[in-house]
Amino acid sequence: MASANTGGFRLVRCPKCLNILPEPANVSVYQCGGCNTTLRGTNSMLHSTSEVSSL
Repeated sequence: MASANTGGFRLVRCPKCLNILPEPANVSVYQCGGCNTTLRGTNSMLHSTSEVSSL
């Protein structure tokens, strides 16, 4: 299966207008270009430390 090279971006869907947009790496807040909704990015470091602590 071929995977797309996103170059440090994660593709997410806007919860308001359902557009697909790139979530930039290392950015905590960004804005949807379709409906101007302010979106909060995920913190991958926070998720990885919680997985390690649950072992």
